[in-house]
Amino acid sequence: MIGFSEILIGAVYGTWPMWGGDLENSHLQMMKGAMASSPVVKWIYYPGASGVESYGAVIYDVDGDGKTEVVIGIDDDTLLCLDGATGALKWKFFSDIGAGIGFRWGPAVADIDQDGDIEVIATTGGGPKLPVFCLSGLDGSVEWADTFSLGPGAHFTSPIVADVNGDGGLDVILASNAAVVLCLDSAGNLIWNRPLPRAVFVTPCIADVNSDGIKDIVVGSRDSTVYAIRGTDGAVIWSFRATSSIEVSSPATADLDGDGTLEVCIASYDGRLYCLSGANGVSKWQYTSGNSHYAPVSLADLDGDGFPDAVSGSVGNGSAYCLKGTNGQPIWVYSGWRYVHRSLNIVDIDGDNVLDVLVPSATTNSLMCLRGNDGSLKWNVSLAKNDVHDPVVGDIDDDGCVEIVIGLSESNGAIVALDDPADTRDCGLLSEKEGPYDAGSVELRPARKGIYVFMPKDDRISLRLYDPQGRLVQDLYEGILGQGGHTFSPNLGSGRVYLVVLSHPGGTRTAKLVI
Repeated sequence: MIGFSEILIGAVYGTWPMWGGDLENSHLQMMKGAMASSPVVKWIYYPGASGVESYGAVIYDVDGDGKTEVVIGIDDDTLLCLDGATGALKWKFFSDIGAGIGFRWGPAVADIDQDGDIEVIATTGGGPKLPVFCLSGLDGSVEWADTFSLGPGAHFTSPIVADVNGDGGLDVILASNAAVVLCLDSAGNLIWNRPLPRAVFVTPCIADVNSDGIKDIVVGSRDSTVYAIRGTDGAVIWSFRATSSIEVSSPATADLDGDGTLEVCIASYDGRLYCLSGANGVSKWQYTSGNSHYAPVSLADLDGDGFPDAVSGSVGNGSAYCLKGTNGQPIWVYSGWRYVHRSLNIVDIDGDNVLDVLVPSATTNSLMCLRGNDGSLKWNVSLAKNDVHDPVVGDIDDDGCVEIVIGLSESNGAIVALDDPADTRDCGLLSEKEGPYDAGSVELRPARKGIYVFMPKDDRISLRLYDPQGRLVQDLYEGILGQGGHTFSPNLGSGRVYLVVLSHPGGTRTAKLVI
């Protein structure tokens, strides 16, 4: 069996394996949907007396039965695994270590021990002992558990799974309001501990932001500082001082201006959104919304110029906005919405090859869909309860089209799955776009049971291989690829179909590989 070396990076293709979708926290789903008008409820799960203060579900085949599940936490320290097609309970796990905060920070899934089976990494907290669990995706049984004594009221944000120290094994990155970032190995043993001056309430993004060949962890803290932390040893490689505290606005990273270097976007509580150089943390541009800021930053090319743009939202009188990635100028602003506090996820929700933005509301029961290119309202759906949290997007029923999964936080909350009324099948993937980067000259095609890539010039790329369910099979290449032709020959079994995805500064190319 081919193990999963690392869960998706840069975008997801039908699944949603971690908070933010990928390591960069892009919140971008590449599979399309068919919700041209307001979606309908596919199923709804009521967990009883508990609320669902959920900061995101996982959408993945966690038990290996070939069908997709939804894994989500609720407030009473219970983690649920639901059948994606029906919402029926498959298994649940209860933690008797936490103190009432619950599994509100979304879990992550990965084949963490590389044995061919998926594990679920989840955390709860609130008491003096802060637990981290590695659960079998098959039945929710505990494979390992660790506790950390970080003080009363402590909790971790969503765990992130990646090989950050370059040893070939997967690691677990945990950030905490106890002012610390931890790195654990695949068995839960502590690799390093990075203390920070004040609490961290964000989920980190992970990428080689300074192009030194080592993955880095980026977080923001209540001490008004953004930190880039080296994955090998936890050393701080740069920091940036914002004008106000970083609350729960998690960072995201991408190459926003096509210069071959990653940028980091993050927002501070006083309503400023920053674009920082990944190389040294220097500010490239800033945008001031005029309202307090909790929502994370999401990244995707919404105006079609070939460069990712930044999407976020604010509280106060409420607004959602899209900023040009190259200079931070507003592309559009949608004002008057009610308290945008959680992630705005990006997807072509109706299959028209134009990205859309899903916007939740804390003070109403509404989920809004805006057109990504101009910010106009596409539809607005009313749900069963108020306080709509992160609208996670993925193919939960394996029909080839995305659905939406949401936790509703109001007392006696609910987990809701939304679908298009016609239950459409085989919506496909978002069409690739090539921007001003030597349009048309980057070549990707199958070649004799391998993959051929032609580069018109030296540049940063990622080349990844996925199975038909959108799961990463192999991470073939990440880094600077030289000018000219290159052939990659993955070691794969015969009689299988794969999706090859090449991402570069000008866009994305895809190809079908049949072995």
